[in-house]
Amino acid sequence: MEVYLGIDVGSVTTKFAVLNNHDELITNLYLPTQGKPITMVQQGLKQIQQQLPTDVEIRGVATTGSARYLI
Repeated sequence: MEVYLGIDVGSVTTKFAVLNNHDELITNLYLPTQGKPITMVQQGLKQIQQQLPTDVEIRGVATTGSARYLI
C-alpha cells in the first residue's frame, strides 16, 4: 500500500497524518511537543510505524510548522 505522511510540529502539539492514494486517512497521531520537537517527531514516527501494516511504502513526506526547519 502506498501512503503519504504529513508532520506538523507546533509549540504545543506535534501531529502526524497518513493518507493513501485516494486521500483517505489511514491513521493519525497527536503528541504534546513539550519543548522537545525532535524527540516528539522520533517518538511519533515509531508509533505511526506500529499502527501501519507491514506492506506500507511511504511515497512522500510533507512538513509544516517548525518541522519544515527541523526535518
